[in-house]
Amino acid sequence: MILFGLVFAGFGLVFMFVIGNQAVDEVKTYQWEKVPCEIDQCEISANRSRDENPFQLQVQYKYSYNGQVRSSNRYTLQEHWSDDYEKLALKRKAMLSQRMTDCFVDPENPGNAVLKREGVLTSLMILFPLIFVIIGGAIAWGGIISLRKKKRAEAGGTDSISKSGASSKKAGWKFMLIFGGVFALVGGGVGIPLGVIPLQKMVASSSWEETPCKIIWSRVQRHESTSDGKTSITWSVDIFYEYDFNGEKHRSNSYGAIGGSSSGRSGKTAVTKLYPSGSMRVCYVDLATPERAMLQRGFSWKALLCLIPLIFLVIGFAVMRAGFRAKGKLKAVTSDGGRFADAYKSDGNQFAEKNRSVFSEKSSAGSLVENEKVLSPGKKRMGGAAGCLVFALFWNGIVSIFVWKVFEGFEKGRPEWFMTLFMIPFVLVGLGAIAMFFYKLLALTNPKPVITLSPGTLRPGQNSEVTWKITSRADRIKHMKIFLWGVESATYRRGTNTHTSREVFYENVLFESTSHSDIRSGMVNFEMPADAMPTLNTGNNAIDWEIRVSGDIPFWPDVQDNYKIEVRS
Repeated sequence: MILFGLVFAGFGLVFMFVIGNQAVDEVKTYQWEKVPCEIDQCEISANRSRDENPFQLQVQYKYSYNGQVRSSNRYTLQEHWSDDYEKLALKRKAMLSQRMTDCFVDPENPGNAVLKREGVLTSLMILFPLIFVIIGGAIAWGGIISLRKKKRAEAGGTDSISKSGASSKKAGWKFMLIFGGVFALVGGGVGIPLGVIPLQKMVASSSWEETPCKIIWSRVQRHESTSDGKTSITWSVDIFYEYDFNGEKHRSNSYGAIGGSSSGRSGKTAVTKLYPSGSMRVCYVDLATPERAMLQRGFSWKALLCLIPLIFLVIGFAVMRAGFRAKGKLKAVTSDGGRFADAYKSDGNQFAEKNRSVFSEKSSAGSLVENEKVLSPGKKRMGGAAGCLVFALFWNGIVSIFVWKVFEGFEKGRPEWFMTLFMIPFVLVGLGAIAMFFYKLLALTNPKPVITLSPGTLRPGQNSEVTWKITSRADRIKHMKIFLWGVESATYRRGTNTHTSREVFYENVLFESTSHSDIRSGMVNFEMPADAMPTLNTGNNAIDWEIRVSGDIPFWPDVQDNYKIEVRS
C-alpha cells in the first residue's frame, strides 16, 4: 500500500508541476484592470504551410487607458493556433455581433492587453492531478497505519475490533467518494467530448442541408510529439473548404463528426484523393448555425469506441453511491441503528430482563438444546476469490483496450508517452486486482479449523466449551486466536433504498497461543455473560453471536473464519 500510494501520488505531482508552470502567467492576468474596448477587426487566418493547427483568430481592438487611446491585437496572453476552424468561426461571430466589449490591461504596461483570460480554467486543471495525489497519499497513509497496528500487535498491544472496524468504515466511505470522483471525472472528461458530443452531431447532421462547396486544400496532416528523444507520428484527414449559405461565405475543415489522429497514413490518403484541391463537392450545413458543416454525415461505428470512457463514468458514480451508502450505514449505527448495542452497554441486565419476552417469542420455545454441535463457517472462502476474479476480469477487460493502443505505438516506434503515463495508475489497479484474486486463491489452501460447540445452543450465564481441531498442516499457523463476538445488525430505509449496518458490541478472546501443539487441537471453557442478549431476528434488527478464528501464517494469507452460534433465553 505504501509503495503503490507513493507511486500513484508521484504521477499526480508530476502532472501538477507541468500544469502549474503553464498556469502561473495566466493567473497573473486576473490582476489586470478591466476596461471597455471596441473591436475594429476580427478575421481567421489560414496558414497552409503549418503542418499542425493552421488556423488563428486575429483581432484588432482599441481601448482608452489613463486618457490615452491604445490598440492591441492579442486575443489571449499566449498565441494560440487551432485545427478547429468551426470553433474559431463561432468566436468570431460572437465578437462581431457586439463590437463593444471588455478587455484586460496590464497596469504596469498599459500597452499590454488581452480580450480573454484563461487563468482560472488552467488553474482548475491542477485539481485533476491533485486528486491522484490525495488518493495516493491516503493509500500510503493507510499502509503506514496498518504497519503500525501490526507492530503494536507483535509487541503485545491490541486494539478493539469494533473500534478499528468503525474507524476503517469512516475512512472507507471517504476513500470511496474520492476514488469514485476520480473515475467519474476521467470518464466524463474524456467520454463526453470524444463520444457523446460527436454522437449527437451524427444524429443532428441527418437533417442538415446539402450545399455545394469548393475544396481549398486537401491533404493528410502530420502530427509529431517528442519525448525522451523519440518522435511519435500520427496522421489525420485535413480538408479545408468554403461554401455560400444564405448569401454569406463560410468556411470549415470538418470532415465528419469524429476527428482526431491515429497511426496509418494510407487510409487517410485514400480519403483526401476523393476531395482534390479546387474541386466542387457537396457538404452538409447546419441550418441553425451555418458556421457548422461537414463533408460526411451519418453514423460511424467509431462513435461506439469513443463511448468506452463513459464506462469509467458509470463505475465512478457507482463507487460514489456505494460511498454515500456506507456513510449512511455508519450514521445509522451511531444513532438509531445502535440502540440495541447501546442499551446493552449501558445496563445489560436491565436490558435483557426488559426484552426477555421478545427474545423468547423469537426463539423456538419447544426445541431441544443440543448437547454438541459441529459448526460450519458462515463466510465461504470461495466467495471472496470469485468476487475478486469478476472484478479483475471486468476492470482489466476495459483497461486492455487502451493498453493495446499504447502497445501499438511502441510496436511501431511511435510511443504516445502521455497516454502511457496516464494509463499507469489504472494498470496498477488492474494488477492489484489480479494479485488479490491469487491472494484469495491461496487462502483456499489454508488449514481449516473444525470447531465443535458444547452445548450446541447456549444460554446467558451458562458454562460452555469450544473444541477445535486442524486436520492438516497446522504447523503453518504461527499465532492463533479464537474470539467470541456479539454482532448487531440494523436494517433501515433511506429514501427508496434499504441498508443494513453491522456493529460489534461484544468481544472476548477465548484462546490465544503460538504453540503448535495447542494450535493443532484443544479445548477451552468459557461462560456466556449473564446479561447476554439472546439471538434475535425481528426482520429489521438482529443480534448474532459468532465464534471467530484468526490464524497468522507468515508470507501467506491468514486464516479468517467465522462460525455462527445460537444463544437462547
